[in-house]
Amino acid sequence: MLALLGSGCSTDTAPAGIKNSDVAEGVLVGAAAGAAVGALSSGASIPVTTAMGGIVGGAIGSALQEGKNAHETLLTKLDKDHVQVIRIGEDYMLVLPSDVYFYRDSTHMNEKLYPAYRDIVQYINQFDVETIKVAGYTDNIGDPIRNIALSRQQAQYVSQELWRDGVKPSMMYAIGYGGAHPIATNDTPEGRKANRRIQITFRRLTPGS
Repeated sequence: MLALLGSGCSTDTAPAGIKNSDVAEGVLVGAAAGAAVGALSSGASIPVTTAMGGIVGGAIGSALQEGKNAHETLLTKLDKDHVQVIRIGEDYMLVLPSDVYFYRDSTHMNEKLYPAYRDIVQYINQFDVETIKVAGYTDNIGDPIRNIALSRQQAQYVSQELWRDGVKPSMMYAIGYGGAHPIATNDTPEGRKANRRIQITFRRLTPGS
């Protein structure tokens, strides 16, 4: 599936049932390190001694580890939520399987997955984000016009849930593509299942590692 999304991609988390990879572990670590360096460079009254260096270094190391642990915990939660996170440079894509988040061929959301939206919001809110695109997709079975309407409504419901749970970008919009842009073959049940999905994409405004 990842190969179909393009080369140069990295995953923060693998699909449910597959062990997480932590390719994006430097996201929070880099931010914490930058803040620490800025604070030290402006603190003229800080004694430059070996002892102080050890104390400051230990504090920074503790903060970095704490941030890394929190990030890893969040990735584990997303994995359990059946959310796949793909990073392409400063662009991020969160893929939600429609068959899990909605009842089959329906706009009726699965109420058991409501807590998952809070995890998704927590992940997005780590970054400086201006615009979020929520796109819905179906397989190629059935009427194409109905599929577009279904995918659009599913995307709208997801965006509304994200907004309700605390995502507040300058712009968030929903769109439905129906059976267009498949990521797997529609000739098998497994492929059609993969194509029924919601993709949440955004770009991190402040570049980071």
